[in-house]
Amino acid sequence: MMTAMKKLIVAFTVICASASPIAQGPGRGGRGPAQGVQPIQQVKPGLYVVAGAGANSLVRVTSAGVILMDTKLPGDQNYNDLMTQIKSVTEQPVKFVIVTHHHADHTGNDAKFLEAGAQVIGHENLKRNLETYQNNPLPAPPSITYPGADYLVKLGGVEVQVHHYGRSHTSGDSIVYYPDLKVVALSDAVTTGTTGPLIDYAGSAGGGSALEWKQVLARVMALDFDAAIPGNGPVLTKADVQAYKTKFDTMIDRATALVRSGVPKEQLLMQLKTDDLGWTPRVPNIEAFYNELSGIATGKAYKLEKIADGVFYATATGSMVTGSNNVAIVGDRDVLVVDTGTSPAAARAFIEDLKLVTTKPIRYVVNTHFHYDHTDGNQVYAGKADIIAHDYVKYGCIASRTRRRS
Repeated sequence: MMTAMKKLIVAFTVICASASPIAQGPGRGGRGPAQGVQPIQQVKPGLYVVAGAGANSLVRVTSAGVILMDTKLPGDQNYNDLMTQIKSVTEQPVKFVIVTHHHADHTGNDAKFLEAGAQVIGHENLKRNLETYQNNPLPAPPSITYPGADYLVKLGGVEVQVHHYGRSHTSGDSIVYYPDLKVVALSDAVTTGTTGPLIDYAGSAGGGSALEWKQVLARVMALDFDAAIPGNGPVLTKADVQAYKTKFDTMIDRATALVRSGVPKEQLLMQLKTDDLGWTPRVPNIEAFYNELSGIATGKAYKLEKIADGVFYATATGSMVTGSNNVAIVGDRDVLVVDTGTSPAAARAFIEDLKLVTTKPIRYVVNTHFHYDHTDGNQVYAGKADIIAHDYVKYGCIASRTRRRS
């Protein structure tokens, strides 16, 4: 006998197939604008998915209102049709909207939900990415941002967890988990399950990462779920997600091996074996992809070279006076930085360039000694990170600053 979950997957697949896919639209990760809003489908009691007109939208119904995930491509028609589908299962108003990254197929109607009184929630990096995102109309920024790894939405006795496990499709991706229903929403960390990953580097407007993507999928698999909602397409099982992760890891390992063997970046994708995977990676910026796999990221002020797993050595590019070289040690949830440079400007530049390799917050700073070219950036971190040094470093900093003022 067919289980309820299998029936859902079959029904949802039929709906997705009935709306013929077209070329990738302005949202970058999903389908183009010609596919309209599709009929709402129940995933589990109290949780529904609405496909079409951009990314999958999830509707969590509670006794106190609706928690919506993603708002589709912009337009009155898409907004009105989405609201029609929501109202077909509940009269409760939409109180919260979770947006999973900044692309317009996920955020297109945020402004309309804000105008209607909902709170829109997104990662801090999503809001930052919107500042340089090229799209017309530009999606409205979220009204609530979370800077770290986790955010919890509570409404009507229901809890929805929002997790930023690192960079994958973009630097501002959120994974949304419904623990009481054992359902996870993946956004474009898994676009369909049968589509190659789109790594949106795009400088500060994307900030995606192939290597961190592996960690994101590993964290997803650690969750307790039996149904997964991809960015587009039908519901997946946990086994489907594991299969995708295995293929993704294989692709990255093969590409990394090619880079380390000296294959030129112009030939990397041509030599990358993918015929046994069923898809090829979508890499608009091959230079950024190649540099990441080689362990080198070049920012405006610093070049960051990966010298060990999670350890990056930062040297100056010559665009500004930075003072000391820096080291960043990236842990599971936060970062330790060694030395802070010759000025607050150098420290701020390092923090900005560090986002090329991680979006995790800096929690600890270690000063190796008191000379100003290693410590004058400390003031940028004060109150935001724990600054650690020997007592003599503290006394030396005080004495040095006293001499410079006199």
